Amino acid sequence: MKDLSKSTRQAAHAVCILLLSAAAMLATALPAYSQDALEIEEIVVTAQKREQSLQDVPISITAFTGEDIQENGWSSPVDIIAKTPNVNAYSVFGNAFPIFWIRGIGTSDQAHGANSPVGMYANEIYHSSLVGQGFALFDLERVEVLRGPQGTLWGKNTTGGAINFISKLPGDELESNILGEFGLYNDDTPVYKIEGGVSLPLSDTLSARIAVKSHQRDDWITNEIKDGRGPQSEEGLDGVSEFAGRTTLLWTPSDEFDAVFRATIGRRDGDHVPLHFEALDNPDSFVRHGGYDENPAIDVVSQDRRSPEKVEYENVSLHLNWNREWGSITSISGYVHAFYNQDADVDGTPRDGLFGPFEADSEQFSQEVRVAFDAGDNANVIVGAYYFTEGMDGFNWFLTGSDLGPNASAAGCCENSGFGNIEQRDRNSFAVFGSLDYQLSDRLNLNVGARYTEDEEDWAFQQLFWVFEGSRFNDGVPDSNSAVELFDSGRLSEKWDEITGDISLTYALTDDVNVYIKYARGYLSGNHVLPFTGTFFSVVEPEQIDSFEFGTKGTYLDGRLQANAAIFYYDYKNVQVSRGTTEPTQGGFISLRENAAEATVRGLELDVTFLPSENWLIRTGLGYTDTEFDEFISVLAGGNIDYSGQEFPNVPETTAYLDVRYNQPLASGASVEIATDWNYSDDYFVDLNYFPDNIGESRTLGNLYLRYHSPDQKWTASLFMRNVADKEYVVNRRDFSNALEGNLVIYGEPRVIGVSLGLNF
Repeated sequence: MKDLSKSTRQAAHAVCILLLSAAAMLATALPAYSQDALEIEEIVVTAQKREQSLQDVPISITAFTGEDIQENGWSSPVDIIAKTPNVNAYSVFGNAFPIFWIRGIGTSDQAHGANSPVGMYANEIYHSSLVGQGFALFDLERVEVLRGPQGTLWGKNTTGGAINFISKLPGDELESNILGEFGLYNDDTPVYKIEGGVSLPLSDTLSARIAVKSHQRDDWITNEIKDGRGPQSEEGLDGVSEFAGRTTLLWTPSDEFDAVFRATIGRRDGDHVPLHFEALDNPDSFVRHGGYDENPAIDVVSQDRRSPEKVEYENVSLHLNWNREWGSITSISGYVHAFYNQDADVDGTPRDGLFGPFEADSEQFSQEVRVAFDAGDNANVIVGAYYFTEGMDGFNWFLTGSDLGPNASAAGCCENSGFGNIEQRDRNSFAVFGSLDYQLSDRLNLNVGARYTEDEEDWAFQQLFWVFEGSRFNDGVPDSNSAVELFDSGRLSEKWDEITGDISLTYALTDDVNVYIKYARGYLSGNHVLPFTGTFFSVVEPEQIDSFEFGTKGTYLDGRLQANAAIFYYDYKNVQVSRGTTEPTQGGFISLRENAAEATVRGLELDVTFLPSENWLIRTGLGYTDTEFDEFISVLAGGNIDYSGQEFPNVPETTAYLDVRYNQPLASGASVEIATDWNYSDDYFVDLNYFPDNIGESRTLGNLYLRYHSPDQKWTASLFMRNVADKEYVVNRRDFSNALEGNLVIYGEPRVIGVSLGLNF
C-alpha cells in the first residue's frame, strides 16, 4: 500500500539483483565446513512431471513435507500462507471457500463459478470449483507451491501459479500412525483433532492405505441476541464439525506397471465465517435506531439469525504408469464432486435486514495421458493431451427483511422481498502439450515447452423476484414457483483458444549452485459473470501474462545451508478484475468483473534453510511484490473510473517468516525440542474502492512449541501456543455504507493453546 516513487522502486529492484548476485557468489566465497552426516534433507518434487530435487528445478517453489503440515497444525489449504512468501489467501464467503493470490495474481470474485488464476491440485487432479478447494489437510506426503504462470505441463492453464497437495502412498509393510490434539480456541473453547493412517500389505503386489481425520470445535462466538425469536437466538456461533477419509490402493504386478487408486470423502458442518458489523455514526440508520452498538470483541456478535454452512466433497482418481526401455506412459483420470450450501446473515446485525442462502453443486471429470521419452543420455521429452469437463448448478438468494426500511432502495428494491439467481454452467477444456529438457553441456541445461488449449463455457441464468409477508428468519427459501421472472439469459456460449509455453536456461556454477533465467507465457480462460441482483451480466475475455524470472538455487557449507532466490517481472494484459458494489447500479447489488488493459508486477522471493549445528535448524523467507495497473479505465463501476497507477487489491507488498528450532538430545536417547515461528504480512486494500478503512491489516503472528521425542522415535508429545500474542487483526473489511451504512469485518483466528500426541507403530 505504500506510494513508492519510481526512483524508490528502481532502487528496490537494484537491491533485489544484488541479493541474487550475492547468493550466486556464495558458491566460491564460502569456506568448506564439514560435520559428518549433518546436512539438509533433500526434498524431491514433481513440478516438471518427473521426480527431481527441488534445488534442480528452474521454478520458484516452496515445498512442505507431511511432517511440516502436522507440526504446524495446519488444517486447510489457506494455512500454508504462513510460511510461503508472496502468497496470500483467505475465506471471505465462508470458512470453506478459499481464494488465493500468488505474486499478486488472483481473483476477488466471490461467486461460486469464479475462475481462479491459481490452480489447485490434489494428486495432480485439477480442482476447478472454489467451493471444493477448502478440503481438509491430512495424511500428506508433501505440498508444492509453484509460483509463476503454469502454461505447459499442468492441467488447466493458470497465470498465477499452482498448488499441488500429494497424499501418502501405501507402504509394503504393516505400519500406522495417529495424531491427537486438544486445544483451547480463543483460550477457552475446546477444539479436538484426530487423524491417522494405516498401510496394509494385502498381497505381494497389492497394498492399501486408509486414512481419516476428524476436526471438532465448539461454538466460540457469543451471540448477544437471545429474544426467543427462534433458532437464530441460540447463544453460540462458529462451531465446526468436520470429517474426512481417504482410501488408497497401490498395485504393482511387475516392474513395468503400477496403478494407484485414491478415493477421498469430506464433510463439514459449521457456520459461515463470522461477520462483524461496523456501523457508521448515523443515529437514524436502520442499525443505529434503538440504541444498538456493535460489541468490539472478536468473539461477540449480535445477529438475528444463525449462518449455517455445509460442505461435501468426493474425489476419485486413478493413476496408471507403464515403464518401458524407451520411457514411460502415464494416464491420470480424476472425478471431483463438490457441494456447498449456506444461509448467511449478510448484514451481521440484530436487524431483519439482508440475508440469503447460497448453494453450488459441481461435478467434474479430467483425463490426462502423457508419454515421456528418454532421448539419450542428455535429453528427456514429454508429450501429452488433457481433457476436462465440469457441470455446475447453483443459486444465490439475496433477501431483504422488514427492518431494512429506507435503506431498501439502496439494496435494490424494498423490504420483505427477495432476488434470486439460478445458474447452470458447463465448462470444457482440451489441450495438447510437449516439453523438452536438453543438456547442452556439462553445466548448461535447456528446458522448453509449449501447449495449445481450447476452452469453452456454456452458461445460463434466471433471475426471480418475489415479495413475502412478515419478518424472515431461517424458515426456508420462498417458493421460486410463486416468484416473478425478471430475466432469462437463455443459453450463452463462448470459446477461447491460446498457445502458451516456457523456455529456461539453467547454468551450474558449481555442483551445488546454479542460476537460471526463464520466460513463460500464461493464460486464463474467459468467464461468464453472474450478478448478485439486477439484470446485468458480462463476459470477461482471457487474460495473458508474460513472465520473466531470474533465480539461483544453492547448497553451501557442505549441505548445511540452502539459499534460493528469484526476481520476476510480469507484463500482464487483459487482466480479469473483480469489483463488488453496493450502489444501485444496474438494479441493485452486483458483482462486476471486467478486463483491465495492462498491468505490471515485479518482485522477489528468498528462501533460506540453515543448520548451524546438529541442535539448531533455522528457516526464513521473504517476499516482495509490487503491482500496478498501467492502463485500466473501468466502464462498469458506475462510470468511467480510471484506476491507472493503482496497486492490485488483496496483495500484501511484503511477506516474511522466521522458523527457529532447537533440539536437545537426552542421555536416554530421547530429545526435547523447542521451536518458534513468526510470520509477517503487510496490509492491503481489499477491493478496488481503495477506501482507507477497507483493508486487510498488517500483522506479525508467532507460535511456540515444546516437543518431547521418545528414544525409539515411536511417539512425540507436544505443547503448543499459536498466535501467542493473541493478535487481533482484520483479514477483510467490506464496504456496505450505501445499503447498510457500515462495514462488514472478518477477523483472523485468535490464540489457540493445547497439547498433542503422535504415535507411530
